[in-house]
Amino acid sequence: YTLELTDLQGNGWNGNSVTICVNPPVAQQVSCMTYTAEGEGGTISFGANIGSVIILTYASPALGDQGVRFLLRNGFGENLYVSPTQPSAGPHYVSTATATCNQLPDPVSTCTGGSWSCNTIDLIGIPDINAIDDLNETNQGCLINGEEFGGVWTFLPVCAGEPLAFTLEPNTPEGDVNWALWGPFPSSAFCPLAFEPIRCSRAATSGGTGLMTGATDISEDLSGDGWLAPVEVTATGVFILYFEGDAEVIDFVERTVTSGQLDCWGFCQVTGLDAVEPSQRTATVHPNPAHTTLTLQPGHHTPYTWQLLDARGSLVRSGNHTGDLTLSVNELPKGLYLLRTRTNAGATQEHRWVKE
Repeated sequence: YTLELTDLQGNGWNGNSVTICVNPPVAQQVSCMTYTAEGEGGTISFGANIGSVIILTYASPALGDQGVRFLLRNGFGENLYVSPTQPSAGPHYVSTATATCNQLPDPVSTCTGGSWSCNTIDLIGIPDINAIDDLNETNQGCLINGEEFGGVWTFLPVCAGEPLAFTLEPNTPEGDVNWALWGPFPSSAFCPLAFEPIRCSRAATSGGTGLMTGATDISEDLSGDGWLAPVEVTATGVFILYFEGDAEVIDFVERTVTSGQLDCWGFCQVTGLDAVEPSQRTATVHPNPAHTTLTLQPGHHTPYTWQLLDARGSLVRSGNHTGDLTLSVNELPKGLYLLRTRTNAGATQEHRWVKE
């Protein structure tokens, strides 16, 4: 791992410091080292055995010092944590060293990094650019130029029964959202895509778009009105939704499922949900919007890792936990955030929330 200390004013940290503590997974002595910066700053490299807990703590006796910042990178050059400038004193990063050296998952701008949408309503940020281009002549449909803007891939697990319909509403009325839908797929092994979408909209309209009862088109070019026919869901499966827009105009898109039952926990075959323990089927974050604290209730008692990302997909915080998790969010800038969890067995959750 690499810890980078910077001073934007170039005059050093004036006694402020970051302490790295590595707590081994077995009964051994905790190793802690404290570092400060001179001039514009510098870097420190360190290692940690798998299972060790890494803790970064900031101390600030020079309370008025401006332009101080530090960040932690993994061995792949990915940012695991980036502090605000003039950070507050106290712990800033707590995470466990993994077998992959805390390599980050693929970003949501890639098909392989797509996020599972388990909520009827989701607020999803639009990235500036895509990490890679997943669309080509064989799978792009009406999106004839592939990815024209930064976009997001999402997975919609839908139960058989009701037709699937949804709306995509940009946060600004002048925002134009293009999108395509593929599926259904019987499992999660669907990237890369090998065929054209079943619904596709490239309409040159602003505001809302999506699948709407009464619409009859299944694809539309620039002359379309933005609304396509719902999809009949005859078998439980996963649909892939990709949507994009100009990030200079759109900060986030509100995706609302207006018809169809989303299911991320395998309840499609359950005839009576009362037979399932509430703690096993309910996962929430509250309050939303949040001001000072945010609480995650994961709906299970299995240990999990968690990541907090901003609307651009940058990692803000991460850690390991079991049970309900409460985070202090008072110092975070206002905006849209994603809280992502993953158990050791690979079960994931994603919760989008707004800081006000």
